[in-house]
Amino acid sequence: MWRKLLLAAVALAVTGLLPTGRGEAQSPQVSVGVATAPPGSTAIVAVGVSPDPQAPLGAVVLRIGYDPSRLRASAFSPLAEGVLVECDLSTQGQVRCGLLHATGMSGQVMSLTFQVLSQAAPGVVPLTLTVDECFTAQGQGANCLRADGAVVVQSTTTPPPPPLLVAIRPLSATQALISWLPPSGTTHYLLRSALNYEMTMGVRDTTLPVESLPLGNALTVGVPEGDGLTFYYQLAACNQAGCSPFVRAGGLARRMWPGAADWNFYLAAYDFVGTTTAWAFNASPVPGKESVMAFYDGIQGFGAAPRGQCPLPVPPGSACTRSWAGGSAFASASQSFPPFGEVGAALRVR
Repeated sequence: MWRKLLLAAVALAVTGLLPTGRGEAQSPQVSVGVATAPPGSTAIVAVGVSPDPQAPLGAVVLRIGYDPSRLRASAFSPLAEGVLVECDLSTQGQVRCGLLHATGMSGQVMSLTFQVLSQAAPGVVPLTLTVDECFTAQGQGANCLRADGAVVVQSTTTPPPPPLLVAIRPLSATQALISWLPPSGTTHYLLRSALNYEMTMGVRDTTLPVESLPLGNALTVGVPEGDGLTFYYQLAACNQAGCSPFVRAGGLARRMWPGAADWNFYLAAYDFVGTTTAWAFNASPVPGKESVMAFYDGIQGFGAAPRGQCPLPVPPGSACTRSWAGGSAFASASQSFPPFGEVGAALRVR
């Protein structure tokens, strides 16, 4: 995988997309950062490059060793524009990554996410960096310097802060996705669902360990199956010391009238600092049954203000979205099949 990146760097140089040059390569530095997290949570560590102006770093293959009895590498992501990253996380105790940039890397170039195991003892877990191969943007071999990093495992004494940027959107005719920005110090999440906005009817709490979430910051929920049903959600971040206050995660509302082959869609909507974001998903099982989707600030059919339509008819299995500065506590969407009229669904979002 990482050798493919290096071969790509060579190919770019050959085709002239990378500048070529001669002379002795200098010494850019690759460094691993430090992150702090309690047991059972995630630690995100940045990998950075301090370039030599005379020899910008074009490609590098590196290894980061860690204690597998206290950490597990779980994800990676590029942080700088134009940086290509591939990592092998399958070997416990070691991450191996290849990074490539056409004109040279600098600053924070990628992140690594580690799961801090729930049984991890407090203290420093070294992240030992080894640079296996290093090339400048001119295609020359370079003598990369290195600096190790660490994950500091904290003692858990306070609950984490609430999740941020919580949102809901359609995934399919049967599932929707709730996503958020995860707070540090989280070992598990508490998802609360109810049939009403006040969260007093049909309340259900579900505990979700961080390690059970493939993406770490997203989960799927079922779509209401009956006409007129609504689901509302709240989310809290938790650890051994307790849970944060709940934050609202929006809701889902279903219309299926008079039957599945007729009007059939659902609305997903949430509020973010006074802005309403709404999605309308065409759940019709009839192939090719496209529909017009429209959005409203307020309750459709009861004086709501129109907030536009999807630009094209929406085919079954697809959705479209609109956002607006919310003036009403409610958001609505409707489905129509011209010349037949609208059937609407509404959710309270604030």
